[in-house]
Amino acid sequence: MYTKIIGFAGHLGSVQFSNDALLDKYKIQSSAEWIEEHLGIQNRFWASELENTSDLASAACQKALDHAGILSEELDRIILGTSTADHTNVSTACKVQFKIKAKCPSVDVVAACASFIFALDFAINAIKAGNKKVMCLGVDLKSRFVNKKDYRFLPIFGDGGAAFVLAPTEIREGFLEHLVWSDGTHYDDLLNPAGGSAMPASIETVTQNLHSTHMYIDGKEAVKQSSTIMANLAKEVCERAAIDINEIDYFVPHQANIQIMKLMMAKLEQPNEKLYSTIHNTGNMVAGSVAYAFFHLLNTIAKPGQLILITSIGAGICGGAAIYKVPLK
Repeated sequence: MYTKIIGFAGHLGSVQFSNDALLDKYKIQSSAEWIEEHLGIQNRFWASELENTSDLASAACQKALDHAGILSEELDRIILGTSTADHTNVSTACKVQFKIKAKCPSVDVVAACASFIFALDFAINAIKAGNKKVMCLGVDLKSRFVNKKDYRFLPIFGDGGAAFVLAPTEIREGFLEHLVWSDGTHYDDLLNPAGGSAMPASIETVTQNLHSTHMYIDGKEAVKQSSTIMANLAKEVCERAAIDINEIDYFVPHQANIQIMKLMMAKLEQPNEKLYSTIHNTGNMVAGSVAYAFFHLLNTIAKPGQLILITSIGAGICGGAAIYKVPLK
């Protein structure tokens, strides 16, 4: 039993910000040229004040259902990878279920930027357990959780993601192998300090910007760590699938920044021509990054029979990888 994608779609926030527009609005100390050169980002989309994560996610789901040619009532599960839920005590997937008029069990999976990979792990295992149609998606709305005066993080993040309808197949195609991984010793490296049970919201946490992302690890070390872990996960998933890594047609890593992605490719001794990225137009959409880049690849240049390797790394530390063989029909 294998799992294949029968429908997919992406969805972005409705407000577009070029580098120049972002710098003009928030007056941070940077330049459009520096952002593009060091991060690989030219543009990003943010949600409007009227949009929440559930809005972006449900829009992606509905378009994926339309692409698959099925009704929401046919779904057996909805599994949403996100770290920016509409509310802290309820799965945003339940709101998505309501919005698209589905009837199935629905749940969020939280693993920072690796949330989609973990959601995919749950979804594939749900198919193996007998479910026939599972909606798996990765969507984040990170613009609400970044300090608008932070010149390091403000240019990085975008809002949006993608959704996929998964179904079983007996043919050796679709997801041939997948894995997930965690190392909690790095839990405090990158987080939003306030808002959870460890530090509930208060006047002080708001005034001190403790609800935005803070990094407690050296930037160069983070780049090295992220690229190394994703490279190792890519090697491991190839070994498990008995596939030579040189057979992979496209690599879709977490879209953190272009330097990390290229460094990962160098560690794998793979040409950058095999690297697929949408970061130039979307920024880092956290759980939505790999999901959207994967969708975009399938929707544009991927050909039947080609092998696609997706891999992600997120705070926690969490990560994972999967190999997808594009179905012949």
